[in-house]
Amino acid sequence: MPSRRKAKRRKRKKSTYTILAPESLGGMPLHQVWSSDDKSLIGRIYKPLLYDLTEDLQHQNIILNLKIHKVVDGEAHSVYAGHRYVREYLRSLIMRGTTLVEGTTGVTTKDMFKYRLAAVAFTIRRINKSRMKAIRKIMHEKIRRKGEDLASDAFIKEILFEKVAAEIYGSSRKICPLRHVGIMKVKLLEAPRVVEEITVESANPSGGEG
Repeated sequence: MPSRRKAKRRKRKKSTYTILAPESLGGMPLHQVWSSDDKSLIGRIYKPLLYDLTEDLQHQNIILNLKIHKVVDGEAHSVYAGHRYVREYLRSLIMRGTTLVEGTTGVTTKDMFKYRLAAVAFTIRRINKSRMKAIRKIMHEKIRRKGEDLASDAFIKEILFEKVAAEIYGSSRKICPLRHVGIMKVKLLEAPRVVEEITVESANPSGGEG
């Protein structure tokens, strides 16, 4: 009996699906994947570089987490679920005789998306704990204020395209010289129900032949 089931699984025809970037980040086609049906794609995480969306060489150091939330006529639509620095890039920023300042902040945007963000600042020379604390305070204030003022799509754009990092840098350099400031990691913790719901919309829901 088990062998017959395995045979049926092998015979099930797979179709190709195009993963689309989130609408807020352009909605362009990114990659093609094979799947036996639409539902099996729901919830899958795809991890392109930000460069794949922008073709900007400066964005080769950020890995996106894009979560597929609905499938429509062979197109897998995704939402932004977070990002992180490429490990090799992060390691390259660490240097002797300098200080790494990290700050983790929880944010709820204007439209009730909840994120956890990790900001980093790399100094030119070593600094004491009081200066580290002052920089961390700036990180928290800038990120929280931006989240409270903006809806999720606008907030994420300002994070990914370094506007928030630039604001943190502008205020923190008054405390000490810095050589890099960025949002190292973001994770989506909670989204409004309308986005979280599993949605499969297709003229052929099974993903097989019509």
